[in-house]
Amino acid sequence: MIDHVNIRPKVSILSVLKHLNYKSWYALAEFVDNAIDSYHKEEKRLNKLDDSYNLTVKIDINQINKKITITDNAGGIHHKEFPRAFRTAELPPERDGLSEFGMGMKSASCWFTNNWQVRTKSLDDEYEYEVKFDVSKIVKNQTETLKVTKKKVRKDAHYTVIELIDLDNFPVKKTIGKIKKHLTCMYRQFIRNKKLKLFLNGEELKYSEPQILLAPFYKDEKGLSISWRKEINIKIDNKHHARGFVAIRETGSTSDAGFAIFRRNRVIQGSGDDGYRPETIFGNPNSYAFQRIFGEIFLDGFSVSHTKDGIQWDGLEEDFLNKLKSELKKDPNLLAQADGYRKRPKTAEIMQQAKAPLARTSSTLEREGPTTLSDLKNQPINKKPVPEKLSHVEDNLYKKISIKLHDEAWEVHLELCFDETVREWIDIGENYIKDKGSSPGVRKIGIRLSMLHPFMVQFIGTDKDKIEPILRVATAICIAEVVSRASGAKYASEVRRNINELMDSTLSKP
Repeated sequence: MIDHVNIRPKVSILSVLKHLNYKSWYALAEFVDNAIDSYHKEEKRLNKLDDSYNLTVKIDINQINKKITITDNAGGIHHKEFPRAFRTAELPPERDGLSEFGMGMKSASCWFTNNWQVRTKSLDDEYEYEVKFDVSKIVKNQTETLKVTKKKVRKDAHYTVIELIDLDNFPVKKTIGKIKKHLTCMYRQFIRNKKLKLFLNGEELKYSEPQILLAPFYKDEKGLSISWRKEINIKIDNKHHARGFVAIRETGSTSDAGFAIFRRNRVIQGSGDDGYRPETIFGNPNSYAFQRIFGEIFLDGFSVSHTKDGIQWDGLEEDFLNKLKSELKKDPNLLAQADGYRKRPKTAEIMQQAKAPLARTSSTLEREGPTTLSDLKNQPINKKPVPEKLSHVEDNLYKKISIKLHDEAWEVHLELCFDETVREWIDIGENYIKDKGSSPGVRKIGIRLSMLHPFMVQFIGTDKDKIEPILRVATAICIAEVVSRASGAKYASEVRRNINELMDSTLSKP
């Protein structure tokens, strides 16, 4: 009869750790977390030993030897803690810090390589201890004990050095740049508070604060300029809480916008170019809000994934986001400002960006213009009246707008046409009645913009931020024609006809 079962993990679990879903920066963060926890445990004693003490963590990535070395000057690992520190999934006695799962150093090291070693010297100990791991041999031989070597060193020394050798998951040069950005973001709060000096390949990582937009509300351009930052303090339920701030970037950035979600002062979600951007707040990726909103949100009461790259929301994410959205919409409405504000670029920036379009348009007109302009010049003037209504098409989007123009009531019927047989870029129908609900005695015009015209396909496509300004220009041209004709201008429709010819034969070409 079996009355006991041994459920302690066997050493074979070490080989499984290689398959964790890590990214290099999250794996390296495990070593930084350990150093910070070690510092917090011995903070008073470390500061007493040296009144100018700063926790310093150095990460060196040697691309020639495929080796990573992580060095810290924290409290070291005391030899009495070795049975727990080097055993997989052994929970630490205190779990309120950054190293709470008893997995970090082991899982990150094994993810990088089968061969790694630790040298450490703790406070009050006379010896430096070294432990070497060869995971392949450990698993093959089911080794459950490892040799610890020691040597006598200065008693006041304190450090841990971890060497990852012959890496399997080695960061390439491009990835090192991302590691730098992510680690800087992750530990920004410790760096700000001067609790940590973090180095990567000899360079000290320092966080640059984004500039916050200082401007009037977009609907009141002459109003008072305000700093677009809102402090938040949200009680999600009795256990869970969120605080921090949300702001608008002075300069939009697709890669750098988004929230950084903190837990215990360390960014868990939203570091580097991977900002946390839930659709409830940011809208779709093409929106201005997606590029402008950023913030720092500190969560209390939530757990994290064992690789510390995600928050365990426990079904409360939607509730939190709805409450956050409600706060941000309060006066002054930060979400409306993020979506509606348009920053006027500097003249030099406009000029720089305009050089290429000017050159391309000039080249196209030079190449294609003479033939088209000659044909237009030789065409007889079209004396036919503008048709009363637009021809019927199968596929369109339609919107009726009521406006007042020169004290006269107008109905403008805007139509986006998706019929490939429609040749004109823009078209007009006067005295146009689209539906039976139109009021008598009201001036009615129909305006059609062909969305499948070669110009639209070539330059606009499906980008809503480009469709809108083009539709506005087309509407202005058509209304100006109608007003000009009403004011007595002869053959006002000739301008539109020539525009359509130019757009069709010349300006649609790249």
